[in-house]
Amino acid sequence: PFGGYLSAGLGNSERVDLEGAVAIPVNDRVALRLAGQKTSRDGLFDNLYNGQDLGDLDRWSSRGQLLWQVNPRSRVLFNLHLTENDSGRTPFRSVGVWDPNGANIVNGIVSAAAINTAPIDCPSTLRGGSDQFQGTNACLTLEPFSGGATTNPSTRDWHDVYETAPDRASFDNAGGYLRIDHERADFSLTSITAYDVYTSEYVQTLTGIRSGNGFMPGQSGDNRIFSQELRVTSATDRRIRWIAGAFYSRENSELATIIYRYDEGGAPFGIVPSISIDQTVDIWSGYGQLEYDVGERGTLTVGVRFSDDERDGTSIARVAAKTSNGTFPVASGLGTGAPLGFDSYLNLDSFDRITAGATSSCPPAGPANFPCRNDIPISQNLAEWGGKIGYDFRVTEDLMTYVSYARGFKSGAFDTRALAAFQGNADQPTDPEYLDAYEVGIKSRWPSHNVQLSAAAFFYRWDDLQTFDVDATGAVAFLNIPEAEIVGAEIELVWHSDDGLSIQSGFGYLHTEITDKGDLVTPARGASLPGAPARSFTTIVTKALPLRNGTLHLQTDFSWMDERQSSSTAGDRIRRLESQQQINARVSYRFGHDDRYEIALWGHNLTGEEHCRSLELNGPLNYQLQCIPNDGQMMWGANARLNF
Repeated sequence: PFGGYLSAGLGNSERVDLEGAVAIPVNDRVALRLAGQKTSRDGLFDNLYNGQDLGDLDRWSSRGQLLWQVNPRSRVLFNLHLTENDSGRTPFRSVGVWDPNGANIVNGIVSAAAINTAPIDCPSTLRGGSDQFQGTNACLTLEPFSGGATTNPSTRDWHDVYETAPDRASFDNAGGYLRIDHERADFSLTSITAYDVYTSEYVQTLTGIRSGNGFMPGQSGDNRIFSQELRVTSATDRRIRWIAGAFYSRENSELATIIYRYDEGGAPFGIVPSISIDQTVDIWSGYGQLEYDVGERGTLTVGVRFSDDERDGTSIARVAAKTSNGTFPVASGLGTGAPLGFDSYLNLDSFDRITAGATSSCPPAGPANFPCRNDIPISQNLAEWGGKIGYDFRVTEDLMTYVSYARGFKSGAFDTRALAAFQGNADQPTDPEYLDAYEVGIKSRWPSHNVQLSAAAFFYRWDDLQTFDVDATGAVAFLNIPEAEIVGAEIELVWHSDDGLSIQSGFGYLHTEITDKGDLVTPARGASLPGAPARSFTTIVTKALPLRNGTLHLQTDFSWMDERQSSSTAGDRIRRLESQQQINARVSYRFGHDDRYEIALWGHNLTGEEHCRSLELNGPLNYQLQCIPNDGQMMWGANARLNF
């Protein structure tokens, strides 16, 4: 039938939300559905360096689907989708690492020893946590290219930062798929053919100081993925149920990382290093799953999957001058040609043109001139099995217990840092990751009390976790943590009253530990994994109040997480985040025939909490502790919706 909806909303910081969809029956066998969404909002952060806003929202998406019911047993679904996200990014808030009255700084000049080793002696930085970013402090950092002069990167207001890099975190996607379903009496057949194109650009500033001097890392990606899946599924009303299928995908991708140096008032002809991973990834896999009812109460599930992952391509290391021809004679220290801006290097095609004529090899061979370029073949082939086995037992109609074991893996990858090729490890992939997961749990309900209760306990063994670290030679590289373990439990309780009140609460417990660090330098045996709080709690409370002409819906939700680490170093207080919480609320009124109309008010982060999502410490790259901040204020808005 014909139908759809339209929704519009406004919020603070000039937020605008528009969304809609319409279903159009063409005839009794063909139907069309069109949908679209757009969101925009001003940036929440003020860039004190150039007066611009940072972190705006600007994204839209659209989707068109055509459904053809060929006959009672066969149907075809054709999908086209577009997404464009040209939003800004969340900038860093920064504080320095040196005490202005400490031994590392004399008359405002930092010692050469401190520049080389990046010690931390400022009391605020040593304490860690989000509090030190809520206003200014006295901690100092290095002013690049100044001969050891120091500066204070902290700012008074949570939303004030210093940023040199463009406000860019874009992501675009265009693609579609064709799905064909055919049903028989004993089985159904499904074919899914898909093609997608993804492009992305991201930039950040490592040194958030008043002058803007420092390094700007950027990434630019282009991915094109074709996939084909065929699967056969048995009828679901049998004692033995099964599914079997095959999957193939080919991905052609290019991901480049660059390091651009910004020198305000300094030399206009700096150099720009980059590494680009240009590869083709072919994945073949076959899978199957069998469910068998054991007696009247039990179900045994066994699944298996085999995957063959082949990666071949080129790791391209390049260094060019910031000029139109990329030349930079090292002996003279002077470049030729007109200086080029950051965008010329972030663009993959542009950087390729600048370095296409390079004849010398890049370091460690030691070129006499730039541009230089190394094209290094890369390859990795992986064939692995994975699978699952589980058993469900229905104790009563309202109580089920289960136990399961699963094993999966993630393919290896190549280092995408701009300096990887110069250290001689660009063609050395990390090993794949392996995860063994054990879980036991219950699912229950008490209809007489309107209660549902679920609980689970799990143990994960994680082998060869991929991470950036310092190797045995002292060089930063993309490496593997040999082994880590995760032990946890989850409880979820849902209660509904007869008068429209509903409460849903969940509690989680996690214990993570690195059990084998191998010869890695930074991770410590016994340290917890980054970003894993020991405890977490969420609750959602809703209430429906019938009124004469409609229904008023009230909702509030509360979330809390325990303190957690941003690093894998045991006892690292500097990068430890405190416990954090957030409260949201929504009030809506639905009225008209079949709740055709709705108006709503909503608010997120009602108490205006200011906290860091993670903490970054890059040592001699910037001599700062950096916070990725949350919005730091209450966000609110109003929406109206029409169903038709």
